[in-house]
Amino acid sequence: MMAEQGDRFLSGGKVGSWTAPNITPDAQAGIGDWSEAEIVTYLRTGALHGKAIAAGEMGTAVQNSFSKMQQSDLEAMAHYLKQVPAIGGADRKHAFGSATAYTAVGH
Repeated sequence: MMAEQGDRFLSGGKVGSWTAPNITPDAQAGIGDWSEAEIVTYLRTGALHGKAIAAGEMGTAVQNSFSKMQQSDLEAMAHYLKQVPAIGGADRKHAFGSATAYTAVGH
């Protein structure tokens, strides 16, 4: 049911009723059009103008965890996300471009 697929690492999927988005650096299906600075801003504030707003579980994670992290740690996380292999595919496409509320970096 919740078996991890290593070849799809960070490319999204269903966990119960929640859909995790693709956070790989694929430009169409993932967050490839986000800069490292934008990823840091999103993790620290939960908002990225015109791209995403954290809500639900992600809003809680921002409020209770990410917003309290050192800048250098957030930068390291953003750098890492930009280095993982990009995974595309229509089934993995995110909706981050629509400035909608997302939970746990997803919807």
